[in-house]
Amino acid sequence: MRDATANSGYALGQLAKAFATNQSHDDPDTRARASTKIENWVKVFEGMLSGALHVGSRTPVSSAPPWATLEVVQGGFTTGDLLAAGAIQCHEQELLARLAVGPSAAARAALNVYFLSDAGMSELRTMLSTGCYRINVPEEGALLVVAWLLEHGDSDQARLILDHIGNFPSRQRFFPVPDSRPLAAGSQVYLQTVGQTIQNQKKLKVSARIQAQREAVLVWGPASDRVVELFLETVEGDAPSLELQPGGKPARTAKDTHIIRGGWPCQTYAADWTKALALLGDIRQLRSKHHLCGKPDRRHKSTFAALCHYLEICATAPEKLAGKDVGMICFLLASIAAKRGQPNSAQCRDLRREQTCVATLPTTAELARVAISRLSLLTQDEGLSSLDQVLLPVTVVEATECNLSAGQVLADRLDEKVRRCLTAPIDDLIEMGVITSGEVLAQVIPQISAQVRAAGLADPALRRLYGAVYRAFRRRRSLLLLNLESQVKLEELPWVKAINRYRADGLNAKEQARQTLEQVVVQAITAFPQQILPNKLLQEVRSLADGAGLRLPIVDEVAADIFMGEFSEKFLVAA
Repeated sequence: MRDATANSGYALGQLAKAFATNQSHDDPDTRARASTKIENWVKVFEGMLSGALHVGSRTPVSSAPPWATLEVVQGGFTTGDLLAAGAIQCHEQELLARLAVGPSAAARAALNVYFLSDAGMSELRTMLSTGCYRINVPEEGALLVVAWLLEHGDSDQARLILDHIGNFPSRQRFFPVPDSRPLAAGSQVYLQTVGQTIQNQKKLKVSARIQAQREAVLVWGPASDRVVELFLETVEGDAPSLELQPGGKPARTAKDTHIIRGGWPCQTYAADWTKALALLGDIRQLRSKHHLCGKPDRRHKSTFAALCHYLEICATAPEKLAGKDVGMICFLLASIAAKRGQPNSAQCRDLRREQTCVATLPTTAELARVAISRLSLLTQDEGLSSLDQVLLPVTVVEATECNLSAGQVLADRLDEKVRRCLTAPIDDLIEMGVITSGEVLAQVIPQISAQVRAAGLADPALRRLYGAVYRAFRRRRSLLLLNLESQVKLEELPWVKAINRYRADGLNAKEQARQTLEQVVVQAITAFPQQILPNKLLQEVRSLADGAGLRLPIVDEVAADIFMGEFSEKFLVAA
């Protein structure tokens, strides 16, 4: 039977969708993200057409080993780029400057070679002993493992790792990111890092609808009152008003027309009536700056637009004003008086005060600027220890910087968003609504299962290193696989295989894994009883079961492979 292959038409469809978004979306950030998607899908499409990418295989890039961490986009398609390769990063640039190595195509190779020198190995051993490093992709842990092995006299295993990675020193980072803080370990987890939470809050925007409402209240409300006041100056006698029924509704004649009391507008013009032209000029100037609200546009048929139209006739050619026009002005003035009172009345002033108060209330996006400022002062690649330090009311200094009122409460609007980076026990995060499904639970479990799986390693430095590599590996995105192939497993990484030789899973380590396994499964079933355990969560369940020494017949969430329509081997094993 011929092997199934992926269709490049999917990549072409995603490319077209990204193009459409990039060309038509109103939000510049969304267009920028679409531009990145275009670049990625072009790589996918060209790679599939040229044969450089074999999408559907567990090794879709022939020049990359199975353990290499690939850039994966929607649907499990890979661009062919390696996440441990790419542009020189900031910490690499700092080291190159320290080594007096200029930028060149071989710059990364020079860094990998440096960490194999005596000075480089000394740096790696210091990182191992202090834990002051970070591993963002699994490859960044390779030379740390080599340093540990050499320090413990296992040069054979160290040489095997170097044989595996030796063909890629000029492309990939096999060394960690230095950090001033040691890696933290504990039983608490977080869904997002502080840095991710900041990026999410930066995406918050003040909606166009709210901006238009603000413009209507703060700009066109006062302008409308000025126009009404000017017309009222031309009335002989009492100001026009609608006769109201006892219930407050306008009274109507037998012909279903409104009953208007008071004098008629456009009867007397003050000597300084030229101020009407000045007012119209002010309104045009306002419109040149404020164009979110449709009130000034006649096509919207608003009362304000109609009065501005009649005001211009009165100011420039009053002889063109017909009787029906005066009648319409009279009706509009009476309707306004019935709706909100005359501009100088207590009713109108109270209404305008209330509208201004509501319109100037800060939106979630505006309050988020304060939270972003506070979060920016904290460690970016970890969780948040307490919400209190971020959700305190706005201070006087912050009020000045962000154009807000001092004492403004943040918690009501931002608690849910900031809570996503809170570090807490899993049960608490489920209760708070941060962990909302089995899929979300699967995102945080590796923070605990990494420690559990590392418990069988006696050396603290190696235990910490294994946990960091484990968490980085779990962040890898799954590939689209066909022909019943399986995803690359953690144990296939040469440096992890070397670490596992030092594993001695005693009773304590197995018992810890078993207890954690029980807790994870109970949490998933009791918190989300309506959901099948997702495959990402089953990965952690399998890992914990292996650590506990249990042979459990665990099968994936979809019984038959969705592409091949067949059962994989794990179902035979389970049966």
